[in-house]
Amino acid sequence: MSSAALALQHASILYGLADKNCEAERIVRNYAAKHAAMDIGVGLVSLLPGAGIPAIIAAVGLQAKFIYRPMAQDLARVYLRETDSYSDRLGNIASGATVALEFGQEFAVEFLAEQAQELLTEAGLGALATLIPIAGAAVGATLDYLIAQMMTWRVGTMTAIYFLNGGNWVGERKTTMEIAKRLSGGLHVSAVELLSPKGRDRVKSKDVRVDFDQIPAAVPQVKQSSIGSLLTLIRGFANRLKRPEVRASLIEMGLPPTLVDEALAAYYR
Repeated sequence: MSSAALALQHASILYGLADKNCEAERIVRNYAAKHAAMDIGVGLVSLLPGAGIPAIIAAVGLQAKFIYRPMAQDLARVYLRETDSYSDRLGNIASGATVALEFGQEFAVEFLAEQAQELLTEAGLGALATLIPIAGAAVGATLDYLIAQMMTWRVGTMTAIYFLNGGNWVGERKTTMEIAKRLSGGLHVSAVELLSPKGRDRVKSKDVRVDFDQIPAAVPQVKQSSIGSLLTLIRGFANRLKRPEVRASLIEMGLPPTLVDEALAAYYR
């Protein structure tokens, strides 16, 4: 595929982006709730001294098939879906289901288990509380809940970044995950919080959420690639329309006004 065709394919992902981002966030929230509900039984395993941490890591890895891959595929379908007749002519949307299926394979068990281990490291001393007999069971269940929420949002965020970057990782998959970590925030809980029933309720009530609309502003590489793709689209309009008409046409397609304005400024510079 030529560079121009790739740029237009990227631009098609940006059509109706606000609606796509809203739907993508809803999908991630639903999977996060599902993940937390599925894994709550890990606390029972934690009744065995020292078993909590390995059980949590194993549980996250095992959810690749039931949570992370299906979610990544659902998000891919959102960003690749047909938005208007112009998208049909790109020859891209028809293969959206295949792309979504293949993309889900990016989230292998080993990669997810590694990320879970890093989350436990972020939790610090709080994770060590799972080693305490009896009390460790409740701590393990709470940590499991928190990790399920955070991991789901991180995988969802890195998936959104991938598609907003034109179907490419920023650098590589691990680099994109590091960006998703920054956007979703860290997992910092203390042993004191986790050993207290009120403390556990408090940390579980904290809402993990990433505003996907802010990804281009927060990730310079995504903004640059998006503007580059929009410039290709602008060239197709600029030879027959005046600048205000080009802007109106692009915004009518549901392209983000901020990115449109920056791309227009670059084109007419």
